[in-house]
Amino acid sequence: MHGSVKFGALLTVILITATGLLYYFSPGRMEAAVEGKGVITGVVKDENGAPLRGVNVVCEGSSVTTNDKGEFSFEGLREGRHLIKAYKQGYMIGVKDVEVEKDGKASVEIFMKRVKRRIVVATDGTGDYNCDGVNDEYEINAAIESLSRIGGGTVHLKEGNYIIDGSVVLAHNIIFEGEGQDRTYIKLKDWNNREYWGLFVLDRVSNVTVKDFTLDGNKHRQRVSKGIDSDIDGFRTSWSHDIVIQRVKLMNLWTDGFQFVHSDDCVVEDSSVIQAGHDGFMLIYCEKIKVINSYVHASGTGNAGIRLYECSFCLVERNYFNVYGFGILINPQGGVPCGNNVYKYNIMYGNYRDTPAIAIYARGTPIENELFIGNIIVRSVYHGVRLWATEEGGSSIKNVTFINNVIYGAKGSGIILEGKTKSITNILVKNCIIANNGEYGIYGKVTSIYNNVWNNGKGNYGGGAKPGVGDISVDPLFADPTRGDFHLKSEAGRWDPNQKRWVKDSVTSPCIDAGDPSSDFSKEPEPNGGRINMGAYGNTGEASKSLKE
Repeated sequence: MHGSVKFGALLTVILITATGLLYYFSPGRMEAAVEGKGVITGVVKDENGAPLRGVNVVCEGSSVTTNDKGEFSFEGLREGRHLIKAYKQGYMIGVKDVEVEKDGKASVEIFMKRVKRRIVVATDGTGDYNCDGVNDEYEINAAIESLSRIGGGTVHLKEGNYIIDGSVVLAHNIIFEGEGQDRTYIKLKDWNNREYWGLFVLDRVSNVTVKDFTLDGNKHRQRVSKGIDSDIDGFRTSWSHDIVIQRVKLMNLWTDGFQFVHSDDCVVEDSSVIQAGHDGFMLIYCEKIKVINSYVHASGTGNAGIRLYECSFCLVERNYFNVYGFGILINPQGGVPCGNNVYKYNIMYGNYRDTPAIAIYARGTPIENELFIGNIIVRSVYHGVRLWATEEGGSSIKNVTFINNVIYGAKGSGIILEGKTKSITNILVKNCIIANNGEYGIYGKVTSIYNNVWNNGKGNYGGGAKPGVGDISVDPLFADPTRGDFHLKSEAGRWDPNQKRWVKDSVTSPCIDAGDPSSDFSKEPEPNGGRINMGAYGNTGEASKSLKE
């Protein structure tokens, strides 16, 4: 605000915007100072063709009201495209994108439908809003905003290809749905070239469900100066809660797939991130985020399948992480404690020379009470699990528990403690199978009980680690580890995930009925021997059967 002058009861405000355009505001009137000579005239009608009086029409920050004939006009417009939006209580927002030639005139008709709780957006002319492949976010956002004005509802994107050139901005109490990942396809325009933004934005919103479409970041047809650091994300969710994302596929993004910042009680499930340049999932200062049954893959790029930065009480379950870097990265750095998170039944790799499949890195910040259950780590090119505390004050890792995991074929060690190891305390490994790793099975002061630590290149234990109660060292007899099948062979019955049936082997794994006798085994099918199996399928419905009743 650069100045105001009061004339009696009339207040006129002069505003210079960030773009340099000058506006004059006065009661009942708002018109742009002349920047060009272009003119847009138009009429607003209802869906039956009758003119609508008293509609608030906005263009370039200027606002006019339609007359008795539904007419409006804007003058002094620059050359180029102009977005016009029309507002009237009880109606869906009208939206038009209008081209004005230099010093030229354009006319437009805007039809407004009565608002309803379910708004259809289409590309075939059958929707409440119809997209033409140019700035389709205009119609999509108008649908969202229309529902927001009445307290919420459903935006349904019909099957088709939608092209966006700006963010889709979600609001409170919205269900935003497509017709399936293979049917509803949203893509960033070629050569958008914008940096530092998110294709979908959820900022300070709640009670939002997003589902059933594909979002393509089109990274290979963008010119950005900083690559991954250009910070172009698929979903940016900040200061929000009660968000559910289901069956959404993200692909070809320069930076992160799903990013959550200062948010809580959010769920992403049955979704995927393909070829993101940085993290598939990035969680920053969050609580109670759930990432379930999702897939992250990137070849030649991708920093982590999921990264947790100072987060608590989150759940990461039944995901498949196969990117260029880490599977799971826990690396708080800002002093806020990170912990009480659970990681269950995930499959992951570490695909770069210094990125373990699971990295627990404390930089001047404590990490505590992390729980890993039933995860499978396959052929990491570095360590399987690395716990590392820096020398900075405040760096500590404690109370981290690994139960019923499989760590197989890492180039380095299965589990290793490094850095300021005196600050890494109370690490428990139980009911795990740690086999065929290139260096040590377990390296560092770790409590190891009821594990099978076998055939590790430099030794099964090192750096102060020792075999504990119930530890064994013998071939676990996996079904087919080269093809990723880590079920245990059994003469009594083994679940075959390819055939989807139980099969019988000629041998029985020594890891069956070899876990901690005090561990719960109730989910194992009978005969289960009354004791949990070692490995990732212990105490699950796919646990190999026992020869004992």
